Amino acid sequence: MKLNKHSKCTALALAAFVAYSVSVTAAEWKEGTSYTAGTTVTYNGRTYQALQSHTAYPGAGWTPSTTPTLWKDLGATGETPAPAPEPTPTPTPTPSPSACFKAWAASQVYATAGTHVTYNGRNYRNKWWTPGDNPAQSGQYGVWEDIGACSGDAPYAYANTDPSGAHEIGGYFAQWDIYDRNYKLKDVDTSGSAKMLTFTNYAFGNLYQKNGGYECGIVNKAEPGATNPNVADAGTGDDAWADYQKNFGSSESVNGRADTWDFPRSDPRYGSGKAGPLKGNFN
Repeated sequence: MKLNKHSKCTALALAAFVAYSVSVTAAEWKEGTSYTAGTTVTYNGRTYQALQSHTAYPGAGWTPSTTPTLWKDLGATGETPAPAPEPTPTPTPTPSPSACFKAWAASQVYATAGTHVTYNGRNYRNKWWTPGDNPAQSGQYGVWEDIGACSGDAPYAYANTDPSGAHEIGGYFAQWDIYDRNYKLKDVDTSGSAKMLTFTNYAFGNLYQKNGGYECGIVNKAEPGATNPNVADAGTGDDAWADYQKNFGSSESVNGRADTWDFPRSDPRYGSGKAGPLKGNFN
């Protein structure tokens, strides 16, 4: 049959299309063949794409349908695989505000690290002793760490949450804390710790062996056992000045009453004309 010019062009175009189709048709998967990542093959009527370069060793059984770590299933052979749906982003939950703590006070000394306060609707936690630095002005490297927003009209109240009374909750107060740390017994109250405690251990109690038993023998000497445990008075160190001699002002006192210089003094709490027994930490 004689082909005209138009027919010849059409035939050439069809031949080129058939050749192209053959060239892009994936080869059948074969055992013992080495595949590079991205290679496509057909197997049991489905098309697969190699996820990583590997060799299908004879007898290993690494067929495309059984090795999802090596092959990606693109669907039935001859079909255009549907694009994978875009994952729906999970919305980030908005954190609920925490309960508020006791309001920060500029006049308060926060001597214990980890004390929580609230200022302008945000909670803060101190990293070390502070005499009243404004939490909002502390910054990243300052004494106060911003731990988030808070809500609630009334400040968060510390409380011993054991109504049964079955547990004792104790704290430890060292008499020398009133010096360099400037942490006084009043701070145990104002920090909220007192409401969490059922008892306090005070160091030291000034009880010593005396007259065949133990009596209050107030002394004021260093702790020699710290450097020489073999001395006669090792372990009897104490600080009578902090215990009962130091005058605390009204702003430093738990009950707001100042100690006076004329110890012993008249104190109506102990009856008319009777002296109060102590001042200092003990009072």
